[in-house]
Amino acid sequence: MPRLSGITGQLLIVSLLLQCGCQPEMNSLVETLDSPDSLERIAAIKQIEDRIESQQADELDATPLAEALTDNDATVRYRAAKCLAKLEDRATPAMAELAAAMLDQQNEDRIRYYAAKALCKIGDESQDVMPQLIQALDDPSEDVVCYAMRTLGKIGSPARQAVPRLRQLKRSNSAAIQQVAEEALGMIDQGQRQVAAN
Repeated sequence: MPRLSGITGQLLIVSLLLQCGCQPEMNSLVETLDSPDSLERIAAIKQIEDRIESQQADELDATPLAEALTDNDATVRYRAAKCLAKLEDRATPAMAELAAAMLDQQNEDRIRYYAAKALCKIGDESQDVMPQLIQALDDPSEDVVCYAMRTLGKIGSPARQAVPRLRQLKRSNSAAIQQVAEEALGMIDQGQRQVAAN
C-alpha cells in the first residue's frame, strides 16, 4: 500500500476526518487552508469557526485567517472574515488584511461587512488602519459604513480627523447611519475631553 506523506497526507487525513464528522487538531485545520481544493478549505475554515464559537481555539493564530482573506474563493474569504470578527481583539495581527478586505469592492458585501465588524471588535487598536476606516465611510454598504463609524468612535480622540465626514453622515437619509454617526461623534468628543483634562 502506498504511503502518503507531507501536505498531501495531512490533507487527506483532515479531509477524511471532516467527512466523518470528527474533529481534527487545530494545526491540521490551519494547514488545510493551503489545500488546492476550495471545498476542503471551506470545510476547514467552518471547523475553525465552530471551534472559535465553542471557545476551543485559544491557540489559534490569526495569521492564516488573514491570509485566507485573499483566497480565490469568495466563500473562504467570507468565512475567514467571519472567523476574525469572532476572534475579537485576538484578530489584531490581521488588521491590515481586514482593512484591505473591507475596502475591496470586488468582495461581496458580506465579506466587507465582516471585515469592518472585525476591526470594530478589535477596538481602539484599529487606530493603525484609521485612513482605511475613514475611506470606508463612503462604502455603498450601510453596514460597512456603520461598523467603520463605530470603530472610529472606539478609537476616540485620535479619530478626530474623521469628524467632518461624520458630521456629514449625521445628515444622511438613513436613520441607522445618522444614529451611529451621532454615537461616534459623541465618543470622539468624550475622548478629546478626557485628553484635555489630563
